[in-house]
Parts: sequence; structure tokens; C-alpha cells
Amino acid sequence: MNTTVLFLAGFETTATALCYVVYSLGKYPDIQEKVRKEVELALGGSGELDYEAVTQKLKYLGQVVNETLRIWPPVFTFITRQAKADFEYQGITFKGGTSILSPTLQIQRDARYFSDPMKFDPDRFSVENDQGFPKAAFQPFGLGPRNCVGSMLALVEITYTIARMTQSYRWELGQSQKEDMPLEQRSMVSIPGRGP
Repeated sequence: MNTTVLFLAGFETTATALCYVVYSLGKYPDIQEKVRKEVELALGGSGELDYEAVTQKLKYLGQVVNETLRIWPPVFTFITRQAKADFEYQGITFKGGTSILSPTLQIQRDARYFSDPMKFDPDRFSVENDQGFPKAAFQPFGLGPRNCVGSMLALVEITYTIARMTQSYRWELGQSQKEDMPLEQRSMVSIPGRGP
């Protein structure tokens, strides 16, 4: 059963995240060019893109992926926790055992945690800005010991695919895609509101 969940949950969400990254780089050609230069530097003329290059050398691309996942998370509501005991929050009493869902999209777009939250800014995730927001405010794969089991695989797949694409292609958005990308929801998974 867990293997089935890994393949089914990992396929749609990773593909959706990849679509959002492609959209982001098409919308921001200056960022696409910066990613391309980083990829060229990481490859060093060899054209060989191995695990080490993907996970260690493509830092800026990692920032781009994270910023994309922040603004357009493939999963809207991911974290579910159960209250251990009764508690009160903003005048409402919750009984122990109540399931609490964390609204990923709203948290990751909240101006209390991210200044100008709808601005696409990969530098939010740079080493220099490491303490720029609470760790729990960025949760595209959930948080804690029960976070997404496939998160590292998804990040490697997305980073590798985008690196290969920028190595060989430049792309731009068509006229119908230049506006902001609305999100639609299918169950708990987001999809681009305007397909290609």
C-alpha cells in the first residue's frame, strides 16, 4: 500500500510542481537566465549532471523551486494533526482528538511571514536570508516526522528536469499565460487555473 501511495501521490504532485516551475521561469526570463548560467557553471562543459551536481551545486535553482512551491504549492492542505487534549483558540474550544488541518496555501502567502508574499523572489531562500521567516511558514511537503516521504525524490526530479531544460532550451509564456496563475483545487491537490 505505501508503495502505491508513493507512486500515485508522487506523480501528480511532482508533475504539478514542475509545471509551476516552468511557468515561473517563463514569466521571469531574468531568473531563467540566472538558472541557465548556474547550470552551465555546474556542468563545467562536461554536460554531466549527476546527483552531486543536482543536490549540491544548483543552489539558486533550489531557491527557485522553493519559491515556486511557496507561491504555488501542489498540495493545499497537507498537515493534519490531532489535538492531544482540549484547548481553546480565539474563543473556540476544541476537544482532544479533533483533527486540525493546516492551510498550506494561506500560510505560505501570509504577509506576516513573507513580505510582499505574491512577489516571486527566490532570494527569500538564500543562505543570507535563512532566518527571514519561521521554518513552519514554509511547508510544501508538510512538517515534522510525518512529512512527505517522497520530498527529496521530488526535489531531485524537479531540479534535474529544469536543469536539463535550461541547458537546452529557452522558453517564454504565450500571451494567454502572462497574467497571474490562478489555482484550482482537485481534492487536496492544486492545478493551474489556466492550462497550457
